[in-house]
Amino acid sequence: MRPLLLVALLIMDSWMNPAAADIDCSTVASLASSCSDYVMYGSRNAAVDSPCCNALDSLHNIASEPEDRRDVCKCLVGLMSMYSPNLTAVVGLPSLCEVPLGIPLDPRANCDLIP
Repeated sequence: MRPLLLVALLIMDSWMNPAAADIDCSTVASLASSCSDYVMYGSRNAAVDSPCCNALDSLHNIASEPEDRRDVCKCLVGLMSMYSPNLTAVVGLPSLCEVPLGIPLDPRANCDLIP
């Protein structure tokens, strides 16, 4: 499953929004893949594993400016649209990992409205 996910992420990167020049979607996809098992299949444990939370923290750090947040949001919207994850799990990640993203985690989000 993971090799297929990587190939799909690389293909997606080639067609994602070209305006996202500062934030590369392959970086966002790589970080998001750390949480793929949790957001796709759920978890038996109450907490997300550390690599996932570390990746979320990295997303928070690279999305420090409004334009960066919009770019990361567009990448995440593309990923969510492509993979249809468990949205309840996705939305709960920032709280579970105690990382304030400042990015809507919704496949229908209008990322251009992020201040």
